[in-house]
Amino acid sequence: MSRAKRGDVRAVLKWLARVFPAPGDLRWKLVWDRELKGSYAECDWETRQLHLDDRYPTEVVISNLMHEWAHVRDRREHDGNLVEHHDNTFYLELGRIERRYMEEGGAVEVGEIS
Repeated sequence: MSRAKRGDVRAVLKWLARVFPAPGDLRWKLVWDRELKGSYAECDWETRQLHLDDRYPTEVVISNLMHEWAHVRDRREHDGNLVEHHDNTFYLELGRIERRYMEEGGAVEVGEIS
């Protein structure tokens, strides 16, 4: 299995930030992290860092990045608490991101990686 091409992943992050800006135009930093427990990627709201494991093929890492970016865009308040869910609004946001990526010539098949 080939490792992700970091430059390609960074380019997608720049595209995401431009086309689907983070709420409040907050900047997010990409962190390569091979110590993730039980996941391929995660977003850290306190540090505004996106942690990605680059031991997987580029397409997998990009798909994981889009998944985490959907969390960045979908984070919302419920009963006074900020929450992230894998619910309909999250998947609608992820679908918007994936569809636009595919329309602009991206290489990841929608729904390829969950």
